[in-house]
Amino acid sequence: GVLVGGGAAGAAGAAWEAGAWDGGGGGAGGMADDLGIVRQFTFASQLQRSAVIGRDLGRPHMQVFVKGAPETIRDLCAPSSMPSNFSQVLGELTAQGYRVIAFGARELPELAWAKAQRVQRSAVEEGLEFLGLLIMRNFLKPETTPVIHQLNASRIRSLMVAGDNVLTAISVGRACGMIPPTTDVFVGTAS
Repeated sequence: GVLVGGGAAGAAGAAWEAGAWDGGGGGAGGMADDLGIVRQFTFASQLQRSAVIGRDLGRPHMQVFVKGAPETIRDLCAPSSMPSNFSQVLGELTAQGYRVIAFGARELPELAWAKAQRVQRSAVEEGLEFLGLLIMRNFLKPETTPVIHQLNASRIRSLMVAGDNVLTAISVGRACGMIPPTTDVFVGTAS
């Protein structure tokens, strides 16, 4: 499949062409009305994701649902479930300043309740099926740009520390005046 939607209007509604993951059940989007959380794996910044093991009370198996940084979720998903234009769409969205979270899931037919309490998260956070992207826009506060301009005029160096995708951070930096419009930005990795 491919991710569909383009521009600001399409970005807000971008969805995987094949549709939402249907884990069965009876509620909206194939999800049950009675979904219980069996175990939570809290967000870990070094892993860039969080997950829950859940059980749709109308189904025989547990499921794992994982959310996190799109590049991280991509690496945890089965390649066959990834849209062919994933990287292109992600690059376009983040360059426009959108914050993007990706989702993946899979059934866990081999997992009983007691084992779910002891299982290592790495054992369940693999071979996922890509579900889609959540696209969000954080708008600058009205006072941000004038304050950045005052700091610049006073020759006070401003720094941004962000956990977002680097292209999102660059877009925000340009929008508030931290990065002048004509300045080139080079992205690299430190080791």
